[in-house]
Amino acid sequence: MASNVDPRDARRALSGLDTDRARLAAKVVTPRWYHPVYASILAGLVLSQALPPFYGLTVVIVGLIGLIALRIAYDRRYGISFTKVTGRRTRTLMFSVIGVLVAGMIASRVIVATGASLWWVLVPAAIAFVTALVLGPRYDDALRREIVAR
Repeated sequence: MASNVDPRDARRALSGLDTDRARLAAKVVTPRWYHPVYASILAGLVLSQALPPFYGLTVVIVGLIGLIALRIAYDRRYGISFTKVTGRRTRTLMFSVIGVLVAGMIASRVIVATGASLWWVLVPAAIAFVTALVLGPRYDDALRREIVAR
């Protein structure tokens, strides 16, 4: 079956898609407040592991609600929602933050279990905070590049 599509029209359509991807990538700009708030929530989740069970669970629930509210605020402000990573680099960065969060929560539990001073829990919380603060903008940059490259 022969195609009636002019190759020039196909090239124009593909060029239009490239332009649309570039425009979309330009819209994916995280506000300045986003990463410090995100990092604070993650640090709070790490610190929650040193609290008595009821209070720790309360902090975890509030933290999860905070993460959801942060995502919704971003989606509504920019009219764009990314529910999954787009490529290898964003996946690596996302799993790095999750890994540091989990390791921090485990470290907090170990600190409590060993009877060490609870001040030591600030170390894994600070590491989680700094990791999210540093890797967050890198994730954004990788996401923009992956959107354009697709």
